[in-house]
Amino acid sequence: MVAQEKKVFASDFASPLWESWLVEDCFKQEHWLFGYEANRQGWLGQKVRAAKLRQEPSVKALTEAGVTFVNVKQIASYLPKKLVVHGGGGGGGEYF
Repeated sequence: MVAQEKKVFASDFASPLWESWLVEDCFKQEHWLFGYEANRQGWLGQKVRAAKLRQEPSVKALTEAGVTFVNVKQIASYLPKKLVVHGGGGGGGEYF
C-alpha cells in the first residue's frame, strides 16, 4: 500500500481489519472504496481475487475509466496543519 511504499509502515505490515473488508459483495458495503483501490492498486491480490472485485460491473467501469481516489502526489507533499506532540508530564501537548 502507499504507506508501505513511502516507508511509513514496515514492509511486512499487515492489517487483519483491512483484509477483513475484502469479501464478496464488499463493493456494496461501507468499505467499497478500500476494496476498489485495493483492486486498482494491486494491494492484497489474493484477498481481492477471493472477493471477486474484478467481476463487479461498477469496478470494471471505474477501472476502465481510469478512476482512482488515491493522489500519490498529494500524499507526498502532505503536511498536517497542526501537529500535536505529547510530552511525558501529562500537561497536554504542544501545537506546532
